[in-house]
Amino acid sequence: MRAVHAIDTPGSSLRALEAEVLSTHVEHGLLLAEHPDHFDALAWDPLIMKFTEYFVGGINARPSSLARGWGMPPLAKLTKVSDATGLTDSDGGLTTVR
Repeated sequence: MRAVHAIDTPGSSLRALEAEVLSTHVEHGLLLAEHPDHFDALAWDPLIMKFTEYFVGGINARPSSLARGWGMPPLAKLTKVSDATGLTDSDGGLTTVR
């Protein structure tokens, strides 16, 4: 642990932890064959927690017991329709479904 940083107002117990990474391991299938010192960003699709929800590839991956336990409101659902330019709908954007 490098440092602990207080966040918020005096008396708050909220902290940010600063750590130093000493080593890593990468599956060989995640590296580019032509450039073995670089990741293949298309091959790597990690599970990421944003706030209290789990996401994979920008899509809500599964229900979160943390969000439920904290009484978080449900997420708006985004529908994505692929076209030749990427992830857009007929209006050129994302459609929000509530």
